[in-house]
Amino acid sequence: MASDNFASILRNPGRLVWDPTDLSIAFPHGGKSLGFTRDGVLVQTIVGATPLVAEDFGGVEPFNYMFIGQLYTLSADLIQWDDDTLQVAFPGGLTVAGGTSGERVVQYPGTLDQASLLSSVSGKLLFSPEDLTSGKVVLFKKVVPFIADASEILFRRSEHASLKVVFRALRDIALAAAKQVVEVGDRRDITI
Repeated sequence: MASDNFASILRNPGRLVWDPTDLSIAFPHGGKSLGFTRDGVLVQTIVGATPLVAEDFGGVEPFNYMFIGQLYTLSADLIQWDDDTLQVAFPGGLTVAGGTSGERVVQYPGTLDQASLLSSVSGKLLFSPEDLTSGKVVLFKKVVPFIADASEILFRRSEHASLKVVFRALRDIALAAAKQVVEVGDRRDITI
């Protein structure tokens, strides 16, 4: 950066999209809208590193670290109550639409059996900013909803109801050349 520029300060509100197909077409980019986020999204990268120690330094003080991988997480507060959103955020935790209201009902613990592989409910996840010209897009190539982390339903008098969702990236081992798990940037530079 040559100099500070107030025009480059981003405010990036937007919406989540499940299984988008084409960023060049209008929202929801060929996918399923999961709704508006309260304050955008939080993308976290946790780097796994093992300390390398030597007896010369007492076997405690590391002289280097060995990279062993990364964990990528996206979390957001969605402010819409929608059957499609609930189906993605709580896989196996919903009844079929029906009953008196015709809406789905969240049920715990749901129908996912213990030792179920969450990859069976995986998909692509896109954060699509309201301003596609200067806002930044976040694309997770393959994610699973991670209910254990922080999925919460918030009902309060003081603020809008919200659904906290957490997704964790998976490496798509079916695509040997797929080194990229997450991409963040201008939508014109990202390919689904």
